[in-house]
Amino acid sequence: MKRRDFTKLVVAASLLPPSGYARSAILTSGNKNPVKPVHFIYEKSYAAPASGTLPAFDDFEKVHVIDGDVTKVWYNELHYLWQKKSILTAGLTRDSGFFVLKTLARDYDYTVSHQVQAENTQFISWLLVPA
Repeated sequence: MKRRDFTKLVVAASLLPPSGYARSAILTSGNKNPVKPVHFIYEKSYAAPASGTLPAFDDFEKVHVIDGDVTKVWYNELHYLWQKKSILTAGLTRDSGFFVLKTLARDYDYTVSHQVQAENTQFISWLLVPA
């Protein structure tokens, strides 16, 4: 599976209703090597504009629900995992939260693989991967 296809699947998974099992689809879609666990950071104030659905939280290894401040998640967990380059990190957050993570990720050789503004909102759907 190409990186671009994988990125599209992960970002799409973040916006699926709970009945979709996107992560299992990612793991079985022709990729013989297991995909690194995906941690998902979700801004709890996000409300899906059109469909009213929430992301499929069960599709991710771990979900971090934040209320605007991502520093606790980064300090308590992400920076240890990023040192090992053992996870992918996806999210649906405000631009400010993403900016903080994107800046910190550079120090751990992570790069932005995907970044899209959520329609009619101030939220960004994104994916950080080891470089």
